[in-house]
Amino acid sequence: MGSGRRHAGNIGPGDPFEKVPELSRRARGVPVWAALRSLGRDGTIALVDRLAADARALADGLRSMPGVKVLNEVVFTQVCVSFDRDARTRRVTQQLIAHGSAWMSGSLWHDLDILRISVRNWSTDAADVAFSLAAVKRACATMDGAEDIAVVPDLEAAMGAVVDAANDIVQRRPDATCPAPHPHPHAIHSPATDDRN
Repeated sequence: MGSGRRHAGNIGPGDPFEKVPELSRRARGVPVWAALRSLGRDGTIALVDRLAADARALADGLRSMPGVKVLNEVVFTQVCVSFDRDARTRRVTQQLIAHGSAWMSGSLWHDLDILRISVRNWSTDAADVAFSLAAVKRACATMDGAEDIAVVPDLEAAMGAVVDAANDIVQRRPDATCPAPHPHPHAIHSPATDDRN
């Protein structure tokens, strides 16, 4: 901590070293640098392409469910979804969070309550997409009081789309490398893998 004095005429931002122990913060840039260095340019491009393909497959699977509307054009890794009405969207979101099998969060977009999905974990794969679609289907069924929640329509098609997209990436960039997935289940957006510290 600094020992500088503030005078009555001294205006403007203070020195952060006088306010908090800045040097105790960890260097967030180091893991990012290490990941980019490990993947290289082609590996990074392949990883981003794969995550974007997973987001599109997730959006396609959600569109196939009754009463579900994908609100954004899915061009990267974000999917914004509504479930007919704001109240129902909030309840489906609460069901998903309470169940805890897939992490998706509620948000507000253009004055609408939405479910916001971020596909950003490097280990996310077609199985995670399918599992997440099943979780949404289960949450909707719970809200609707439905008994049969085991079958999710078009999951095989959604999974096939992810596999096709991944194969297309590999064929277009045969030298691209991505790390092998570790056994982290259902990593669409998991609190266990969030970097919030």
